[in-house]
Parts: sequence; structure tokens; C-alpha cells
Amino acid sequence: MKIPRSVTYRIRQVLDEWLPPAIRDRKFFTWLPARLLFGPEVDLFLDFKSRALNLTDEEFAEIYRRAHRFVIQRETDLTPGSLVAVLDAVEGQSVLEVGCGNGFLADQFSKHRLNRRVVGCDIVVDEDVIARYPHVEFVEASANKLPFDDHSFDCVASTHVLEHVQNIGLAMAELRRVAKKRVVVVVPRQRPYRYTFDLHIHFFPYAYTLIAALNPEGPHSLREVEGDWVYVEEIVDPR
Repeated sequence: MKIPRSVTYRIRQVLDEWLPPAIRDRKFFTWLPARLLFGPEVDLFLDFKSRALNLTDEEFAEIYRRAHRFVIQRETDLTPGSLVAVLDAVEGQSVLEVGCGNGFLADQFSKHRLNRRVVGCDIVVDEDVIARYPHVEFVEASANKLPFDDHSFDCVASTHVLEHVQNIGLAMAELRRVAKKRVVVVVPRQRPYRYTFDLHIHFFPYAYTLIAALNPEGPHSLREVEGDWVYVEEIVDPR
């Protein structure tokens, strides 16, 4: 499926903001359109939130492998505005993207500065992604356990990932650990509901809910850009 992010954002706005929670949070309301989208894997998506926090790393990865062919395929989950904001915020000659997906953003990081080293990691990395972007290093790894030394990269970026992870605190600790100068995070501005058309576990409808989840450790900024929260944190005195 190839649906522009701007379209899915508008659909989500209607569902999340205009429908009463008594309807929006009922499985019967979501089941039929989800069945049309996901076919026999409909329960994989609709039951995910109730199971996600109790899954092992291996079980969690397996669900994403199964779900991969059903998710919306697009170059990036970033809107045009948030893409520009991320490219402007990422600095330095070495960049790690955590949750690199199809490699589009990692490729953009590489093109944005000459001779920049870019590494992309994700829980699952397709072989065709590795072949498509030979100038980017790819590693299969969980955001909760990054296989890199402390302060290995000038900047660490993670976009549309933290809404998926089991433990935000652990993931953020890992992003900060391997960053030398800056961490850049993007998550969708979305209301929490039990049944949604995605594998999101965490939801950030307001700025304070995101700040509370990220628990900043250094100077930081946060702004909304076209339905995304764009968060930038400076790493203080890395050792």
C-alpha cells in the first residue's frame, strides 16, 4: 500500500479527534476496515497492544516480520516539513539512524553532507535495502540494545520508532549512550486508543506527555511540525 503520510494523518485526525471515545475505542468499529487492510493477520494488529509489553525480544521481532508486508509502503513516514526539520537538526560527520526502515532517511543523511559516515539499524533490515544503499552501513539490532560503543556517533536520530518500542526509557538511554553531541527524535502526535491501524504502543497527544516520557537530560527543544513532534536534545559532557 502506498498512501502519502499527509493523507493518513488527516484520516487519523478524523478518527481520533471527531469520533466519541465510546465508539473509537471499540473493536467492532475497527475490525472491518482492519480486516480489509490486513486480511487474515487482522488480529495480529488489533491484539498487539494488549500483548506487546509481555513479548520477548524474539517474539517482538517476529511480529514485525509478519506485519512487514501489510504496512503502508512509502519512502518515509516523515511529512515534508518534518523531513526538513530532521535534516536541519542532524549534525556531525557520523550519524546513526535507529529504526532505519527502508533506508530512505539514512540515504538522505549521507547525501546531506560530503563524506559523512551513516549507519542505519533496525530490528529487521531487508536485503534489498542493503543492496539499494551500498554507501550506508546497515545493522540488525533492537533500539533497546544497540551494538555500538559509548559516544560512537556525533548524532543519533530516531524517527517514528519510539511509539513502537517496549521500553522508552531504555531506548532513550541507548540513544544517549551512543551519541556524542545530539539526539534527534520524531514521533507522531496521536491520541491513545486500544485499537488503531498500526503497531504503536505509546501515544503523545500533548507536548508534556512526550517530555515526560523522554525525561530530558540536557538542553532540548520540542516543536510540532505537520502532525509530528520533533525533539532535539544536546548531549552534555559525554565521557
